[in-house]
Amino acid sequence: MIIEGKQYDDNRQKLSDVLPIASPYVVEIFPWDVCNFKCFYCVQSQGAVDRTRLALDSFRKIIDDLAGLGHYKQIYLCGSGEPLLHPDIVKMVSYVSNAKIADSVDIVSNGSLLNKELSDSLLDAGLDRLRISLQGITDEDYQKSCGVKLSVDSLIENIRYFRRRRDQGHYPCKVQIKIMEEMIRGREALFYERFTDTADDIRLEHLSPYNALENENLDDYQSSKYGMDLGRMEICPMAFYRMHIKANGDVFPCCTSTYYDDCLGNAIDDDIRTIWHGEKHKKLLLQLLKKEKVTDIRHCNGCHDFKYLSTPADCLDNHIDKLIEKYEQLSMR
Repeated sequence: MIIEGKQYDDNRQKLSDVLPIASPYVVEIFPWDVCNFKCFYCVQSQGAVDRTRLALDSFRKIIDDLAGLGHYKQIYLCGSGEPLLHPDIVKMVSYVSNAKIADSVDIVSNGSLLNKELSDSLLDAGLDRLRISLQGITDEDYQKSCGVKLSVDSLIENIRYFRRRRDQGHYPCKVQIKIMEEMIRGREALFYERFTDTADDIRLEHLSPYNALENENLDDYQSSKYGMDLGRMEICPMAFYRMHIKANGDVFPCCTSTYYDDCLGNAIDDDIRTIWHGEKHKKLLLQLLKKEKVTDIRHCNGCHDFKYLSTPADCLDNHIDKLIEKYEQLSMR
């Protein structure tokens, strides 16, 4: 199925109708910010990444804390690294899957390390969704975009094996493939020809300002990452329903803030409940709603990334007064 002009989740509630929420809808956990690619648009190509590897015991502690906080729509194992490089990735998938705390346990991967053994193990571990980010559609594309020699034909065959094994074993895991349109502009037809029958869902995404080659004028962007009309959202909704946990345990309100030092707490040293319901997080949300200078997560000041990563259902702009009242009541407890 080709997906255009929408996010993966078709059943998104209006965020303003459900806030405040007892636990985040989406949790992204970074197993290891090490990658076998050096994509030109990624921090990996700049060498400015934390090489900390998340220990399995620490991962289990994080999942246990999350289990005590609530239930989640999605738990991602992803980050600016390649999660399949982590030696305990199968054990991590198994642990969070067996905890039964999420509607979907996902891995976001470049897919280059897939083989028969790993495919079998991930499916047996209970993976719900494998999202593969392509960096090209030819061997030459991969050499140019991320400096690696990779056989796209072999990559396709490994993905097809994953799906065959999935179907034979009646596993529910979905396979999704995505690529940034800017990587293949003018060759979209070839992309669809090569990959449409390789995955359950396939889509083109769009470069966002934080991973674009240059600092283009924001007005040049007319569509979001997902191809939808941008609109002009003023209030960042991401901190209200997401949590991002780096391999060193630091907790952030969004994916782009993880590149900076300011964090909400540490999921290895602290209880995640105290971070999500803590005063630092509440203060951040109220400062965003009131359009005040954010004092603890300084990356939020002047950030426009949320406009390219959000959907109309997430817009909070017309509900500011009501939400301020609700979060001020929470802060008084």
